[in-house]
Amino acid sequence: MNKLVIGCDVGIANTAFACVKFGDSKISIIDTKLVKTDSNLSTGERLCLIKNAFSWFIKDNYKADFVAIENVFFAKNKTSAMQTAKVIGVLELTAYENTKEVSIISPASVKTAVGMKPNTNKDGMFFAVATAVEDIGNTTNNHEVDAIAVAIAGHSKE
Repeated sequence: MNKLVIGCDVGIANTAFACVKFGDSKISIIDTKLVKTDSNLSTGERLCLIKNAFSWFIKDNYKADFVAIENVFFAKNKTSAMQTAKVIGVLELTAYENTKEVSIISPASVKTAVGMKPNTNKDGMFFAVATAVEDIGNTTNNHEVDAIAVAIAGHSKE
């Protein structure tokens, strides 16, 4: 049975979405979208741009069965982590408004789902995702690749 999962790689500056189809024996990328926000905009304006793009992606384009959102990776920059947490909240609310089941996935779970060790850096993510999916196509942006990995992790968690 085919299942569509939306994966989200979150950040206030760059947020990526990926719609991934899981078939009987293959994983296919349906579409990806990268939303870049201008740092000169207010946080509210940036969140609104992300919300509108995500709403368009899940409501008007892809009727996914499930939404997976990568959780905040807490590092030394608390301000960045708080901004990312706001994006997660906006995406989660938007998914629920569109009656989508949502799961928040840890960064370590995302890496594990595509065959990487949790403490591995991001350099190997493209190769791991390219190995997992049928055809990665023209997807070269790290954020979009990460969103695909989040979808894979979400599907395996479901």
